[in-house]
Amino acid sequence: MDGHRRRALGRQIARDQPAQILRAARDQGRLAGDIMLRHSESSPCLDTRRIYRGCAPPLSRYSRRLSESCGEAQMVWDGRRPRSERRRLSHRALGAQGIGFAFVTESIAAPTDWCIEADHHTLVLHMAGGFRGMESVFTNGPSARVLPDVGDFWVIPAGQRYAALAQGETVGYCEMTVPTALLDDRALPTRIGHRDPFLQGMIERLSAVAGREDDLAQMLRDTLAELIRLHLLDRSRDLAPGGRGNRPVPRALIGLLDELRETLDWPHSLDTMAVRAGMTRGDFLRAFHAATGMTPHRWLVGQRIALAKALLADRRRPITDIALAVGFSTPSHFSAAFRQHTGLSPSEHRQALLG
Repeated sequence: MDGHRRRALGRQIARDQPAQILRAARDQGRLAGDIMLRHSESSPCLDTRRIYRGCAPPLSRYSRRLSESCGEAQMVWDGRRPRSERRRLSHRALGAQGIGFAFVTESIAAPTDWCIEADHHTLVLHMAGGFRGMESVFTNGPSARVLPDVGDFWVIPAGQRYAALAQGETVGYCEMTVPTALLDDRALPTRIGHRDPFLQGMIERLSAVAGREDDLAQMLRDTLAELIRLHLLDRSRDLAPGGRGNRPVPRALIGLLDELRETLDWPHSLDTMAVRAGMTRGDFLRAFHAATGMTPHRWLVGQRIALAKALLADRRRPITDIALAVGFSTPSHFSAAFRQHTGLSPSEHRQALLG
């Protein structure tokens, strides 16, 4: 297809309805260029930087016809054919704090079906290897052809049905299963090609100690898993679609929440936080409660206690130092707040954690 016809087809696809797109695809033999259907444009969880050339990403209800129009020998599994045989070369599984982690190396030299449907949340981190092609289809959510890069997450919420057809070389990934109860039964948004450097770092560190059986490795696994749980819980509260009465979280407030997490040892007054968010005191209180379900003071205390629990895993660190590091002015204030949130004093929590 010459350049003029490619551009003309691109303009046609941009304005026509899906049925007309399909007819154009059949007539031309393929869809050209880096083109996406409007469905994908309306899906904020889709990273559009790596849509690969060839067929446009299909909606699930159009996937059969689009696959046929592209001349593919196989389409994403929909229950009408046997699933492909998986070729796992290695598999390490571990559980910590109620979360399951499976570190897998798999050959996808032949087209490989990946199918997930469960009553728990599933997060998949791509850790190694490359893809020649991959098509992902959700029953409710984005459907697209996106090539995973190392560090990309796929998030499959509980109850969501996901199927993918992948082909490439030997790949490595971590499949993480999170019971909904661990996130207070909050929803997670569907994600394709999502980036989360903090979560990636925690999983990579967990992988490094997955094969060790010593007490220190076990404590580290439990601490990392608890940090992952708290991170997911916090992100689900801040960013889950439809949460907090379907109100979008202001961008300035999202930035402030990230900033507060990094400066928990600082004093944060209500007036100062409102100014940093660019809001009046009243608007800030309403926006903060809509985004997190709690007051700024309660949220800050919860974040400080969560960080303190992680720091208490280091037996060598004095509790007084931990109190100051997480923003409490005195050890007695820290102990009272910690007991109120956990039912234990900091020293009792450390004893229960480390034995």
